[in-house]
Amino acid sequence: MTRFSPSLENLFLWLLDYAGITYDYIDRDHAMCCGRPLIQAGLTEAAQKLIAENKKIFMKHPSMVLVTTCPICLQTFKNDYHLPKHVLHHSELLYMLVKANRLPSVRLPIEIVYHDSCELAFRQHIKKEPRIVLKQIGHVVNEDENHPIGAVEGVLPM
Repeated sequence: MTRFSPSLENLFLWLLDYAGITYDYIDRDHAMCCGRPLIQAGLTEAAQKLIAENKKIFMKHPSMVLVTTCPICLQTFKNDYHLPKHVLHHSELLYMLVKANRLPSVRLPIEIVYHDSCELAFRQHIKKEPRIVLKQIGHVVNEDENHPIGAVEGVLPM
């Protein structure tokens, strides 16, 4: 997901470094896929093969937490991988770091509009964490948490 937003990737890595978090960055080349598109397309054999390969990669690393910036990957890693690791959305980790005062204190005179990701808010029930993190930076003007947009699944198997 970060290949589409390199500034998110750069900032997140900077924040991890600032907080003194030791991490293994597994997907530096942005080639990894959680397998959700294959699952949605009904290509279950290919999806299971990909999941098995990804699990091998994850298990080579001693990290106990898998962090992703993609809400769909979060859902897939949590529900389909059955990993012996904690799986977090980056907003959850940032929330923990805010609560532990391990992030820089930067308050800007800006207004922030936040839109809940359907996958994050309505499937994983992660609503407060992104808001609390954003409120550390500026004024969050969109507080409506109850309007899913829909069409999360996109492709249905035929």
